[in-house]
Amino acid sequence: MGKCLNAICKFAEVIAAILLAIMCTLVFANVLTRYVFHYAIPWSEEMARFLEIWVCFLGAALLYKEDGHMGLDILVKVLPKQIARICQVIVDCFVLYIAWLIGFGGYQLTASNMAWKAPATGLSYAWKFGITVAAAALIMIFALTKLYWHVLSIVKNKDLIETKKTGGGDL
Repeated sequence: MGKCLNAICKFAEVIAAILLAIMCTLVFANVLTRYVFHYAIPWSEEMARFLEIWVCFLGAALLYKEDGHMGLDILVKVLPKQIARICQVIVDCFVLYIAWLIGFGGYQLTASNMAWKAPATGLSYAWKFGITVAAAALIMIFALTKLYWHVLSIVKNKDLIETKKTGGGDL
């Protein structure tokens, strides 16, 4: 399971890096043509906006896997280990629920915007909002993995080193 999860992460990282590079190139090219040639590339701003949304959602999912989001853990740090582990399981369940809400809402938004076209690029707005479904799916995969390791740590009543290798959180 760890190899599959790492492959998914690596794929998402590569996609995010490529999209970020394209976005930066588009913005740079637009600035250059605007100030040097007094001509703006009409579709570059819109495309950069689409790409920024994709990079942000992919980055948010990858950051969740690495426990990179800010959080309040003051209370959890003073609790006994076993109770802190239970709190982590509860948090994992909340994350699963929120990711499901985001994914379901993103699906509805994507489906309802299929016919709408962006003015400059002509791309369907489904491309703009479709990333919410993919990012929510990634977050759900990562949350399920963390949930597995957190439940296992409760059952075994010990911290599990393996959580770092397979996408679980610190215990």
